[in-house]
Amino acid sequence: MVIKIFLGLVLAYTIYSLLPTIYYKYIYVEDHEEGKLTLSFDDGPNPLYTLKIKDILDANGVQAYFFQVGEKVQAYPELTKELVASGHHLGLHCYKHSNPALWGPIKTYKDMKAALDVFEAQDLRPNYYRPPHGWVNLSMIYLIKKWNLELKLWTCLPGDWKEDLAWEKIYGDLEKEKKKGGLVCLHDSNHSINSKSQAPKNTIRALEEYFKK
Repeated sequence: MVIKIFLGLVLAYTIYSLLPTIYYKYIYVEDHEEGKLTLSFDDGPNPLYTLKIKDILDANGVQAYFFQVGEKVQAYPELTKELVASGHHLGLHCYKHSNPALWGPIKTYKDMKAALDVFEAQDLRPNYYRPPHGWVNLSMIYLIKKWNLELKLWTCLPGDWKEDLAWEKIYGDLEKEKKKGGLVCLHDSNHSINSKSQAPKNTIRALEEYFKK
């Protein structure tokens, strides 16, 4: 009996979370134009780095996707509004950053709804959703359809949240992904609302070099 219960739970988890994640991360891929790179940024807004990244994008006529954390939007709404005013695409990421691998339906709803409420309280409307770590479950799929959001993951993840990752590595990944065409996931902050990480400095340097061409 215990084994049957265990196997039943494993099967339920596989259907609810594991299979959707595998499908959207590794099987379903959006079409991207060869030679064109789409930029996206997770985990902001950050008072030190978000607008610096925005200025680089604006100076080069590039519109990017910003997937933002609800509690940070609540703390720094003016940063998000400046992104929207510049024509960048706004996406919902989460309310408080954590790993959704074990989020059940109730936790999923509470986190997504709390984040959406923050956006709407500031008269902001996100059109996209990217779950933390790209971990998808069936509840997310239902809610993004209900709230008219579009699920958008990535084709390239350089890992630029790491402070010891050289800007040259980030730059190289941007160049490689551009050749085949894709959507890169960068970061204008790390997970914490009180982040002291200086990793975005490397991202900014990589972007500056990338746009020199």
